[in-house]
Amino acid sequence: MFAQVLRDYGAPAEFLTDRRTVFNSNKKEGSPSTENPLTRFGYACQTLGTELSVTSIPQAKGRIERLLETFQDRLTSELRLHNITTIADANRFLVGFIKRYNDRFASTIKSSMSVFDKQLTPKEIDNILIIANERSIGHGHCVRFDNKRYLPHRNGELVYLPPHTKVLVIKSFTGRLYMTTDDDQVYDLFCVPKEQFMSAKFDLTLAAAPTPKRTKKVPAITHPWRRANYRDYLDSLGINRTRVKQLVAERYPYKNSQAIQV
Repeated sequence: MFAQVLRDYGAPAEFLTDRRTVFNSNKKEGSPSTENPLTRFGYACQTLGTELSVTSIPQAKGRIERLLETFQDRLTSELRLHNITTIADANRFLVGFIKRYNDRFASTIKSSMSVFDKQLTPKEIDNILIIANERSIGHGHCVRFDNKRYLPHRNGELVYLPPHTKVLVIKSFTGRLYMTTDDDQVYDLFCVPKEQFMSAKFDLTLAAAPTPKRTKKVPAITHPWRRANYRDYLDSLGINRTRVKQLVAERYPYKNSQAIQV
């Protein structure tokens, strides 16, 4: 959305936002710094020369709060009437919807003075709306970013920096990656292919080990639960105790190492 504002209107003179951490980040308790650290949005505003003001009072930005309340009612109804169910379709619909809404309900601006600076080129937007992360060079001369390993290079030649070198990995708005060092050197990044456990050209494909067939274990004929179940069954038929013992012993004989207890 910020890129669309810069492309269509230019850099604004000031932003008035709430205190969400995407706009404003308070310094940690005990930090030696006297200023709050810049967020990515704050860095972009500082680069553009845009003043960033924050407030936690809704009444301080009542016009935008009222507009958002209107959109929560009117826009959702419009999306439903146009059978829009995806984010991509909603973003495309939003461009024309906002223009129609402004043409119908917007008030005339009393002052003709613009609050925007010149419109920015795509290249300028790409270099301003960035994501910067501090990293260290590993023992393989690589830097890790987004679960991938990268090697710095310049003019097609790989550059091997010493391990533990502090660098800044920068991802531009269009997704291009590059890296800077403390001496203001800028390098492009080459993604190192992920190593495979086996080589399709040099390693033989090992046959998969056969899965052992699991056999069903059948309890032995002298298992205690068989004898006990048979005894309970004979008792349920009303057979006297002495006869029950004889029948159980005949059907489930004990081994010599087992004590006869029925």
